[in-house]
Amino acid sequence: MGRCVFTLKNSTLTGLVLLLVAGAGCEASTSEQSNIDRFSTVLRKAYPEYSVLQWPDSMRGYRESPEHFVNDVLFGDFNFDGVADFSAMLTRPPTEDELSAVPERHRDSIQAVGLVVVCDGLVADDPNTEFHCTELSEEELGGNYSWLDLTQRTMSVNGLSHEEDEYNNPQCSVELKARSGQKLLSLVQPIGHCETFFYPITDGGYDRCEYCAD
Repeated sequence: MGRCVFTLKNSTLTGLVLLLVAGAGCEASTSEQSNIDRFSTVLRKAYPEYSVLQWPDSMRGYRESPEHFVNDVLFGDFNFDGVADFSAMLTRPPTEDELSAVPERHRDSIQAVGLVVVCDGLVADDPNTEFHCTELSEEELGGNYSWLDLTQRTMSVNGLSHEEDEYNNPQCSVELKARSGQKLLSLVQPIGHCETFFYPITDGGYDRCEYCAD
């Protein structure tokens, strides 16, 4: 998975934390809007060809943690280090070369290329806050049909050892038991009834556990 490092000048996470406490449904003040704009700048610098995917209101209603969203960007401490992080589903138009690899009869239905990313904050309350941005998915022609969320695994932790994830990752039961009661950065698929949980790994970035209904 790709990764980039850059510095966000003259910004702290204080305004972000206050904004989340106040609730994403409130109208942002000038200072809060400034923080939102700065995080948008982070994404534009890291992924200049992409924009944040705008979800319809009907889909936003399915979110388990709507209070952690500002518009369609998800905020939280995804790697449990005490520093605020953010994640987004991104989109861009497909290129002609990408479309040429698709059977002609299907090309009209391909409107976008999707990418899911997370940007981890490295230093709390620092005027020169740095972020590591990591792709959580490959670029997907046609877009990603999941929605981004903070969710908690609802299955009994005692049963996890008897359930294998889709990637046969032996670490999944260990990680999900260790995070029992905590919400994890997730992708939820309305089609296929699958849910993907992302957990932080020691050298930075995330690994995944995906569970699907029978």
